[in-house]
Amino acid sequence: FLYKGLPVEYEIVRTINAVSGSQKKKTLGVFATDAPVLGTAGMGIMGFNLGGGTPAWEFFNELNKQYDVQEVTGGEISADDYDALVVIQPSTLDNEKMDDLVAAIRSGIPTAIFEDPLPLIQGSVTGTYEPRRNNNSGPEGGSAPEKGDLNKLWNLLQVNFNLDPVERLQKIKTELATLKQNASRSLAPARGRFPEIGTFFTNLENLIKKASEYEARLNSNASLSQNDWNSLKLTTLRNAFDKMDSNHPIRNFVEQKLLSDLDTKLGGLQERILRDPYNPFPKIPRSENFPNEFVYVGGLANSFHTDPITSELQYCLFTCPGTLYPRASSSLDFQPLLRTRGGPLAGTTSLETFWTGGVFGTPRRFNPDRTLYPGSGGQEVIAATISGAVRDGNQTNQINVVLVADVDMLADPFFNIRSRGPESDFPLDVDNVTLSLNLIDHLSGEKSLLDIRNRRRLHRTLEEFEKSIEEAREVASRTIQEAESSIQAILQDENRKLNEALAEVQNSQGSMTQGQFMQLLQTEAAKLQKNLAKRERELRQTTNVKIKDAERKRDREIREKQRRIQRLSVFIPPIPLLLIAVIVFYNKRRAEIQGAIDSRVRS
Repeated sequence: FLYKGLPVEYEIVRTINAVSGSQKKKTLGVFATDAPVLGTAGMGIMGFNLGGGTPAWEFFNELNKQYDVQEVTGGEISADDYDALVVIQPSTLDNEKMDDLVAAIRSGIPTAIFEDPLPLIQGSVTGTYEPRRNNNSGPEGGSAPEKGDLNKLWNLLQVNFNLDPVERLQKIKTELATLKQNASRSLAPARGRFPEIGTFFTNLENLIKKASEYEARLNSNASLSQNDWNSLKLTTLRNAFDKMDSNHPIRNFVEQKLLSDLDTKLGGLQERILRDPYNPFPKIPRSENFPNEFVYVGGLANSFHTDPITSELQYCLFTCPGTLYPRASSSLDFQPLLRTRGGPLAGTTSLETFWTGGVFGTPRRFNPDRTLYPGSGGQEVIAATISGAVRDGNQTNQINVVLVADVDMLADPFFNIRSRGPESDFPLDVDNVTLSLNLIDHLSGEKSLLDIRNRRRLHRTLEEFEKSIEEAREVASRTIQEAESSIQAILQDENRKLNEALAEVQNSQGSMTQGQFMQLLQTEAAKLQKNLAKRERELRQTTNVKIKDAERKRDREIREKQRRIQRLSVFIPPIPLLLIAVIVFYNKRRAEIQGAIDSRVRS
């Protein structure tokens, strides 16, 4: 019995290979992490299963048909023990197991690594930046288990996971320069009266100077540690106001208007996920539940590497993936396997503001106001092969690693979709299953099924139509960005006026006591803040009208293009048939009168 979505030829050949007994199954090691990929046993008492366990992932059920799949719990692993290793979410290992994994890869065992900044479909897996889950069900609970140093793995592979240090540092410098400019406009009137403001600017200059020093280090092919990145946080800027009253208007302004949003921006430069609006399946429109962070790969000549494991793929879908960057000083061969579409609307999304809800029983959902960052417009790498020579004690070994910045590509729903085939109301026809199995076959040296597995029906799209829709979306996006930039500039100017007014109040203390003065200052600050909030609401309303107009214009243009395509699809197809009919009629008419006397032929 075969499901309608399964390739019959592939299933028959694989089954024949499995039962023929011509050769022993290759051994595939699954390195144990917190991800329950091989399933977990349920609770039992006196031989009775009380439930509570979880089944193995379909990905590994599929591999069991072809390989001898064994769990690897760590310890010393030699290159002869396994034909290949699979590691799901190594960020959930402790330091001891991380060292064991690094040693196994260094010994030369081909390894597939799947690391995801935000596992979405497989909810039992924690993300790269989250603490490990405490499985202690006792009343005491306990602290989270130790989280190993993932940089040990990235240092071996000579890659940067989910961030480009040069790009990140450049954006930090840009944000600090913008902060300096805004702070100079807003705080300059009160700088002479409050020494804390002077300390703030001194600390800000030190941060900018430190960022420039780190940039020089990166340009000389040196690397930055996590402590180096942490030293660029805004802590010293906040510390400048520690001695100031917590309710002081100046302190509140600095925190709320200058530092709070900037903290979120800087945090999102590392803890982030990819965003790309490209959609080859228009019948599955982008929506709140299918956002741009669900990234399609395909549609370009270089979307997939020319290697047989990816060359025949057409489209793949990754939910909230990360990115991979080779280090400038890397001596290993870094070959991108999967590249995103890219373009002016692509970029990244901060994980800090990705979710909303989840408090007091409310369901957690995607935050419609999550922080978005523009991209460079270029393609991003989601998966790559990494190979080359590394030192292992007194000898040199060749490593062979496939690194994928996503775990959800292995999720059970993709295997279910492949089994039943694309449906008319949800025609998602992606090659995630083929890709995942091809990666393992490539590492283990099992080439017999690659050609058969790669055969598929092609999904064709109207490329020129999609291009015109993308252009309409880009115009709308630029209009929205310009409206947002305009409101930010106006609000910065209003904040400057507010601080100038506060400075005038501060200079008029006269014979008032400190208590009277602080009460007056807080009253005036509250009044000015109220006026500013009212002005901001008015600007927001005006901006929202512009944004909605831009969105409506975009939607009208897209609908008009769709109607045009529909009209063309009705009128163009009959034209060749009509031309053929005219030619046939003409030839038939000509043949009928050929040889006839002219006087007997009707004109």
